[in-house]
Amino acid sequence: MPPRSGLSPAPTSLKPANGVSDPDALLARARRQVLEITRAHCFCDLPPEAASHAIVLDAVAFHDRLRDALDGRALQSAPMVVCIQLDGADAARDRHGLDAADAMLGTACGRLSRLLSPDDAVGRGSEGRLVCLVREPGTLEQAVARTTDLLDSLSMPCEVGASRLPLLPSIGAASFPRDGGTPYALLMCAEAALNRARHYGMGYAFYTGVLDAAFTTLCHARDSILLN
Repeated sequence: MPPRSGLSPAPTSLKPANGVSDPDALLARARRQVLEITRAHCFCDLPPEAASHAIVLDAVAFHDRLRDALDGRALQSAPMVVCIQLDGADAARDRHGLDAADAMLGTACGRLSRLLSPDDAVGRGSEGRLVCLVREPGTLEQAVARTTDLLDSLSMPCEVGASRLPLLPSIGAASFPRDGGTPYALLMCAEAALNRARHYGMGYAFYTGVLDAAFTTLCHARDSILLN
């Protein structure tokens, strides 16, 4: 997707400039980046959505494609799984109906397909989420840049009829073999990172074992208190 004029370039690294790894500072920085992207897209003219013939795999077909990628021996870098939640599409389903939500999902899948390579894949995940297989994400910095590109593209609102509706994306990413050695493990790790990014309004997050385990434990404890 060509760059849009007036928008700041996407960050290529999560490391603070001063080298300090303060979690609160990193979280605040991530939130500022999401706000900057959102504000820029709220006031820019939307480019016309090119006709898309994106192939969106069902859960079984995506699992098979991911398994084949993990079994491959000609990869130059480790595959990455990306899990995406579109809260805007969920809200549109309640306020504007199923057709509006489906139109927004179709637009999102088209944008993803144009950003991914032909060897990558887009599929349906659990709970209405989308999942992507990025077969050659490159270095960590390149993977961060590609994930930021996905967030940037999905942060643009959709025109559905006479309405301009936000997709409100949250993204979680997990890499093979560092985060998991099977399709199921990678998908679970990507979903855990997504839940953390969504909860803290970070836009996107890469799976981090200690952080995501702690956050999952916190959520389970909260749910237990609410149920009791």
